[in-house]
Amino acid sequence: MDDKDHISESGALGLASRIRRLLERLLRDGKRVYQMAGMEFEVRWFAVFHLLTRRSPLSITEIADALGQRHPTVIQMVEEMIQRGLVRSARDVADGRRRQIGLTAEGRKVARRLQPIWHAFDEAGRELLSEGGNNFLASLEKVESAIGRRSMLERIHAKLHDGTGAESHD
Repeated sequence: MDDKDHISESGALGLASRIRRLLERLLRDGKRVYQMAGMEFEVRWFAVFHLLTRRSPLSITEIADALGQRHPTVIQMVEEMIQRGLVRSARDVADGRRRQIGLTAEGRKVARRLQPIWHAFDEAGRELLSEGGNNFLASLEKVESAIGRRSMLERIHAKLHDGTGAESHD
C-alpha cells in the first residue's frame, strides 16, 4: 500500500473502510469477469443463486437464515433473478403464506455455464489468500463469531462509557 494511504494509516479505526474498499475491488473485478464471459449475472446474486444450485427449492426465510442476510435483501435479489428468468417462485403447498424459490430450466443452464467461472474464482481466491500469508478465512470466521457474540455497537458503547473512550475526557 502507498505510504500516503490514509485509510491504511488509520489502523483499526479504518477497519470498515478497508473492508469496504477491498469488497468494492473484488466486486468490480467479479462483475468484469462475468461480462467478459458474456454472462448476464450480477455479482450480488452469487450467494443466493449458488445456494439454490445446492439446495432448492427454499423459502425466503431459509435462504436468509442460510446466508445470514436480511429478508428484504434476499427478496430483492430473488425478484431480480425472477425477472431474468433464473429462478421461480411458487406458493408452498403446506403453507400458502410461504413462497418456495427454485431454479428454472434457464437457471440450471446458467448454473452449468457458471461452474468453470466459479472454479476459477475459487482458485484465484485461494491464490490471493495464500499471498496474504496468514489464514485469512479462519481469522475472518473468528471475527464474525466475535461480532455475533458482541456487536461493534456494543463494544464502542462500552468504550465510551467505561472511561476508555473519547467521551471520557472529564
